[in-house]
Amino acid sequence: MNISPNKFVDPFHGNLETELEYYPEGTPASGWQWLKALPGNTHPGACSPFGVMSACAYTGGYPTGYSLYKGNSHGVPAHLMAVPGTLGMTHIHPSGIGSTGQYHNYLLLTPFTGSHPPQYEAWPLKNEEASPGYYAVALGETGNRMHVTVSAHCAWHRMAFPGNLYGKIRFDLLFSYQGDPRFIEDMRQRGIKTDASRLNEESALIRYAGQQTMIAEIHLSNMFPMYVYCEASDAQGGGRWERNPEGEPLKEGSNREVFFSAEAAGPIDVKIGLSLRSPEQAQAFCTKELDYDCFESARHSIACEWEKQLNRIQIHDENCGREASTLFYTSLYRSFLKPMDFTGDSPLWSDDRECFLDFATIWDQYKTLIPLIQTIWPERGASIVNSLVNLIEHTGRLQNGYLLEPELRSTFDKQGMALAYPPVAQSAIMDLPGIDWQRTASILDRALRSCSYPEMGKQGVDYATAAFAMTRIAQRAGDDAMHQYWHVEADKWRDYYTVPEGKVTPGPFYEGESWNYSFAQWHDLEGLAQVHGGLENLVADLDCFFHLPERRLRDVHRQAFDSNELPLEQRFEGLNNESDMEVPYLYALLGRTDRAAEVVREVLKHRFCTGPGGLPGNEDSGALSSWYVWSALGLFPVLGQDRWLIVSPTFRDVTIYIGDRRLRIIAPETSAENIYVQSVVLNGTPMDRHWLTYAELAAGGELEVNMSSSNTSSN
Repeated sequence: MNISPNKFVDPFHGNLETELEYYPEGTPASGWQWLKALPGNTHPGACSPFGVMSACAYTGGYPTGYSLYKGNSHGVPAHLMAVPGTLGMTHIHPSGIGSTGQYHNYLLLTPFTGSHPPQYEAWPLKNEEASPGYYAVALGETGNRMHVTVSAHCAWHRMAFPGNLYGKIRFDLLFSYQGDPRFIEDMRQRGIKTDASRLNEESALIRYAGQQTMIAEIHLSNMFPMYVYCEASDAQGGGRWERNPEGEPLKEGSNREVFFSAEAAGPIDVKIGLSLRSPEQAQAFCTKELDYDCFESARHSIACEWEKQLNRIQIHDENCGREASTLFYTSLYRSFLKPMDFTGDSPLWSDDRECFLDFATIWDQYKTLIPLIQTIWPERGASIVNSLVNLIEHTGRLQNGYLLEPELRSTFDKQGMALAYPPVAQSAIMDLPGIDWQRTASILDRALRSCSYPEMGKQGVDYATAAFAMTRIAQRAGDDAMHQYWHVEADKWRDYYTVPEGKVTPGPFYEGESWNYSFAQWHDLEGLAQVHGGLENLVADLDCFFHLPERRLRDVHRQAFDSNELPLEQRFEGLNNESDMEVPYLYALLGRTDRAAEVVREVLKHRFCTGPGGLPGNEDSGALSSWYVWSALGLFPVLGQDRWLIVSPTFRDVTIYIGDRRLRIIAPETSAENIYVQSVVLNGTPMDRHWLTYAELAAGGELEVNMSSSNTSSN
């Protein structure tokens, strides 16, 4: 396929609530849960790979600042507005997150004409356009149109105005989602902290005021101090910054909002550089990253960067269709948005150690997103792992996420707190470069030992999973005593399982029930089968969990539930949530790749489609998208174990670039009917297993996967 992957990226995918059929009749998916909110919560704004800066139209919708919705966590959310209306563009956005409060959406930029600036007036979104690194929108019928492109730390806006009118810009320095004056009372009623009562005249300081350049220092209540460098010019290279709408020249000192007035008709260009460290850094970012002669050159540059990164995986299947290519490359695009790379501009430490923030949350990202980055972008994956270690050392505690705010929460105790450990162990298995394993082992060992022994069943399983990860990390660090200690701890997962039910206890459970978490223990599969009373019983429980036609609820469960069917609330969440997103692949680890293929293909068919309603729920910072990428490729990583499962490739011909090597995966017979792997050949040699080691994956070559409509193979 010679078309740029950028052409297949749809930034509007997942912006709205799902359009998928909830319970498709006659399919296993008809028995799956819809537990959480149904919007994908993505936004179409301009972004760069793992960049700090993003820019998008601001509507005030929850939680991205772009949507139509009020606050929500379950089902179809109530609409905040009948028609989405925008105040202008804001900067820095979450990506697909759910209920984490309202944050981000800083630095509101609004174009207008005439002598009276808008007072938080919303215009209908008109004629939106979006592609990787670019976004544009018209403000209702005003004739004003906003274009924006971005780099890692900067945004370049081009504001177009109608006819021969002289344009103006209003720049609200203290704007944020938590400070939107239209919704302050609603936020208060819902118990959400707002900025309204905590801002004062010192919250925004103009540190430098020139005719066309200015530097501001901004202090919001739930954000690190921000340093903003901004330069603007009209179509003739003129114009000036002003203190107020009356045209008073801008001066150093406190100012909530500033204005730019053109001295010639035509567009206004505004460049913004952002730093969390210093005003000098903000200016340096702008000077270096936006060193282009025009807006279009900057837009072309970020488009080329996106094309380069998306080409880490190349589809050569001419018959796969535009929908499959769109879903794949849009998913790969979303997998490269979070976390945000603040290395060299960390607000937490003064040196240039790796610093990534906005892990929102590791709970969502550790199973598929971070392993995808580690596999196809190893140097970036190593940097993310180093950042996780740095953050654990910095905070002295375990968390399920590191959000972009000074408190670095979350420390939400209902979710697993040690889930950063499996992707670190994955790096040890892969021997990724640039990681000091002695330091890493020491920091993670100390942090995990500081935890009290969990009482909740789910926390206990997470603790044991982290302990197993520590055995891999200690082994890579060459610390035998540490390895032995965590080997013993890793076996304590059994303390949380009942026999012969094979289910985790006690609760309560977060965003799921016992069955959703009871299949999460993968480092001792023989033991997992034992607590179920045997492998056959474990597979039987999985069949019921996924509502397969072959399901047979065991007597011990029929008695417990007083039913011949597993209750809906105990079943697979179908990627409406990430709690059990990896479980379809447990079949493959148990030697039932056929069952894994059946469930994975059901998910791909019934829980993803193109368009704004094409996701089954919150996209959660790349979690759903990275699952889709793995599953469409027919691979899946087993964290902390040297296995990449081969399950059911959907493309006839695809190439994955890993460093300077490439692995070509050929599955010429794959189709909607031919979902079963019959045989696997690696570089001309038949394999007696349906998985690859990292050495085999990274060495590259050709993997031939022979597919069929019937399952006649064994692995």
